[in-house]
Amino acid sequence: MITLATALGLILGLIFQELTTVVPGGLVVPGYLALYLNEPTRLVIAFAVALVSYYLVKLLGYRVPLYGQRRIIVTVLLAFALDWGVVMATAHFAPRQLDAVEAIGHIVPGLLARNMPRNGPLVTILSSVIVAVAVYLVMLVVLGSF
Repeated sequence: MITLATALGLILGLIFQELTTVVPGGLVVPGYLALYLNEPTRLVIAFAVALVSYYLVKLLGYRVPLYGQRRIIVTVLLAFALDWGVVMATAHFAPRQLDAVEAIGHIVPGLLARNMPRNGPLVTILSSVIVAVAVYLVMLVVLGSF
């Protein structure tokens, strides 16, 4: 199922990008988001981690020259660390909620944040959700149930 969602996310993301010139959050992001559309807490956490990462990298960019690969790596690592921090804090303070509080992987928020400078945070999040819903609907039709 992950393979199908990822492949559909790549295809539908490319079509969306060609029609709108907006990158929907990254290559694999819409496919992974589609797998978790029925878990809104995880989506909210992923988007929150992405937003915090985006703004922290933006602030850091005023002090440290961040461009190209360096900016991408710092963004993904920062999102990874923030997500890991959320997971560790939840494990410590509310261990029963751990499954519901994890984001969608540690890399997905970083990929979202990495694309935010190009289109802006709101457009990046909305475009990734639009493509994720399209992936989800195609998977419903293809698989019958999801």
